[in-house]
Amino acid sequence: MSRWRRPYPWTSLQYFTTSLTIVGAMFALVVVVTSVLAAPPVLEALKAYAFVAAWLTVIGRTAWSGLFLGDDGIRLRTLLRTRTIPWAEIASVDPVHENFLGRPADRMSIRLTLRDGTRVIAPVESSGPPSFFRTMTTVLKPADFHAALAEIDQRLTAVRG
Repeated sequence: MSRWRRPYPWTSLQYFTTSLTIVGAMFALVVVVTSVLAAPPVLEALKAYAFVAAWLTVIGRTAWSGLFLGDDGIRLRTLLRTRTIPWAEIASVDPVHENFLGRPADRMSIRLTLRDGTRVIAPVESSGPPSFFRTMTTVLKPADFHAALAEIDQRLTAVRG
């Protein structure tokens, strides 16, 4: 089993969402204790539980989204999906400029080109002007972005031998 790690330091958004997860867990505990003590109608209690569970899931997945490297390959984790791409399937890794309304933007993302020609954009980008359409990605300082890209290239080269 592979151990997965980020090739970049934690960002302020990840610290924030992790804090929200902890606060949400404490809130869930208060809701459960209060509902047991107050004995509200079952439907109201279920609504509260459903809201807290959904909120914790979204915040938790956001805190753990990003790009991870392991012995098995690259893991791309987003709010809705986790995808693992084996090293053997990756043909190239390139930095690409983001598009905003069909025009190139200042932000850059990491694009993986697979051996079958499929292109996959990693949920990691370098800092630049705000992107309103890709708010659930991990935004890195340019130096951290390029260090992550270099580490991916290094691991890919090592796997190929």
